[in-house]
Amino acid sequence: MAAPAARDGQVRLGGKTFVCNFSITAIVSLRDRWALESDDEVLARLDEIAKKFERGKFDFRISSDIIWASFRSNHPEVTPDEVFKMMDEAGFKELPQILTHVFKALIASAPPAEAGQARPTARRERSRLTN
Repeated sequence: MAAPAARDGQVRLGGKTFVCNFSITAIVSLRDRWALESDDEVLARLDEIAKKFERGKFDFRISSDIIWASFRSNHPEVTPDEVFKMMDEAGFKELPQILTHVFKALIASAPPAEAGQARPTARRERSRLTN
C-alpha cells in the first residue's frame, strides 16, 4: 500500500487501521452498489447523507456502503459484508467517530465547485467536522 495522500484519512475498524478516501474508484463503486445512473447522483446523495449525519441521523447499511467505498483504493480486498460485520463489532458508541473520519476524507476529496455553483454542504461544514 502506498503512503497516505493528503486527501486520505485513517479509520480504525475491526482492530485494523484502514486508509480511506473518496477517489474516483469510491464514487464509481457507490454508483454501482446503489444502482445510480451518474456520478453526480452519487455526489448529491453523499451530500444529503452528510446533512443527515450532521443532524445525528444515519443509516447503518448506507454508512457501511460509504465506509466500504472509501476503502476501495487502498483496500480492494475488503468486501461490503466485512465492513458491515466490523461496524457491528465496533458498536454504537464508535460509529459516529468512524463516520466523522470517513466524511473528513470525503470533504478532502470533494471536487472544487464550478463557478456559480455552491459547494457541497459537507464541504461548507468542514470546520465543524474537523474541530
